[in-house]
Amino acid sequence: MSTDEDELRGRALAGRYRLDEPLAQGGMAQVWRGTDLVLGRRVAIKMLHRHLATDPAFAERFRREAQAAARLNHSHIVGIFDSVTEGIFSALILEYVDGITLRARLDEGPLDAHTTIGIGVQIALALHEAHTAGIVHRDIKPANVLLCRPDTTEEAASPVPRIRVTDFGIAKALDNSFGQALTPGVSAMDLTHDGSLVGTAKYLAPEQIQGGVIDARTDVYALGVVLYEAVTGRVPWQGDSDLATAVARLTRDPTPPREIRAEVPLALEAVILRALARDPAHRYPGAAELRAALLAADPGPTTRTEELPLHRPSPPPTSPRRRGWVLALVGAIATAVAGGAVVLGGAGEDRAGVGTEANSPADPNASTPNSDLGQGGQGDVLSGLTASVYDPISGDGENDELARWAVDGVTTGTDVWRTDCYPGDISDMSKPGVGLVLEAAQPVAFEAITVFTLRGGWRAQIYTSESPASELRDRDLAAWGEVVARLDADEPDVSVDLAHAQGRTLMVLFTSVAGVAADGCFGEVQNSHRVDVIEIRIKGTRSG
Repeated sequence: MSTDEDELRGRALAGRYRLDEPLAQGGMAQVWRGTDLVLGRRVAIKMLHRHLATDPAFAERFRREAQAAARLNHSHIVGIFDSVTEGIFSALILEYVDGITLRARLDEGPLDAHTTIGIGVQIALALHEAHTAGIVHRDIKPANVLLCRPDTTEEAASPVPRIRVTDFGIAKALDNSFGQALTPGVSAMDLTHDGSLVGTAKYLAPEQIQGGVIDARTDVYALGVVLYEAVTGRVPWQGDSDLATAVARLTRDPTPPREIRAEVPLALEAVILRALARDPAHRYPGAAELRAALLAADPGPTTRTEELPLHRPSPPPTSPRRRGWVLALVGAIATAVAGGAVVLGGAGEDRAGVGTEANSPADPNASTPNSDLGQGGQGDVLSGLTASVYDPISGDGENDELARWAVDGVTTGTDVWRTDCYPGDISDMSKPGVGLVLEAAQPVAFEAITVFTLRGGWRAQIYTSESPASELRDRDLAAWGEVVARLDADEPDVSVDLAHAQGRTLMVLFTSVAGVAADGCFGEVQNSHRVDVIEIRIKGTRSG
């Protein structure tokens, strides 16, 4: 124990905040576990180092931290209760968070994709709150992310811990813009001297090194570095010195994460690399957009046992009727393959796990009647379709980059297309639905469709059209004509007869999304509805 610590232990700042035990130390301050003697609660006390407390510039920065962060009231931001100046002592009184830093956790090794995304989503929520209040953090790094110890049994069982973002000590506040959203490119008032290099070298954005404009995209970059380190176990750039580390990112792009750890999902790699773009204009414009991209890239929890390799949980016991059509479906697909038919959406391996009896590839010699896949029973399971997303109301798409997974021909694994998370039904958003559009190279007589999803509880309408998807993407729903069929999915996988509907393009328009557990949208109970599509199979006959 240092002399300073021995002197400070047990001291009550302002007669109220007792210093109990030192917890951590940084370049600017030391953090203590303390007690609020008036309210009888545990607090964290951030004490500015004595040699800095007498420096007017550092004292001002400390004061501004209290002002800036005290404006923020968010479940993922460490709250500031009070500030104290007493003689040579300056301190902030903070919310006490029982847990460890993300730095300590990453020192043990990298995280899986789902946990990384869950942590990243929460950090992004905290940053969006700060950016909306006109504050850029500027020092996002694992040491400033606290992983909370679980308070409930449900939290203890979740692979994604609750987090709090802390240390706005070098935060940058936009002049006269508290309460207003940050606009990329708007200049702002620094809490440090012009041209100074502030932040942690490993996580600095290029514009911080070059003395450029600092805005929300600066925090997006730093979060990208944190995500990179979380999934690979190392930072993108590491030089022999802090300066070399900082400068390296100005001249070269990072090694793609999948070249370091092959199990990193392609979609997550794409999100991270965009966040790490050297040009701020090529990054996500803000934390909200990065959060949405992370949610779209989530592969779901990693399976803990080798005996259960499927991303999708094992289905519950099925009724005789359910088992019958699952076996019939497997038989029909096997028959089509044996007869030389190709699979709609790709020629990949057939997925096990469609139902409790479908735990191995279908016998290619099997031939089982299947009334659920169309009344005619003669059409092939088709291939060669391309997939895109129909979302004309918002105009910003809906996880478009994941659409291909719905027609990749694989019914196991983690590759799915999903809608965004909604607070309730899609209709609550004043939109008719969100569609997956499948387009054939030539006209088709569609006989039947089967949609495989992670969970039941959703509804959809089926449309077909002679027009190509490019002509329909931005049109309203009337351009699609009449509804051909409807799907009411009480169970994850459903089929419906399409009665030989003619067309080149077919759309599955999801009009109602399924409720998911709160942790399915990373604890956001108000945003806990979505559909996760594993695969779509269509049976039909080519017309041309």
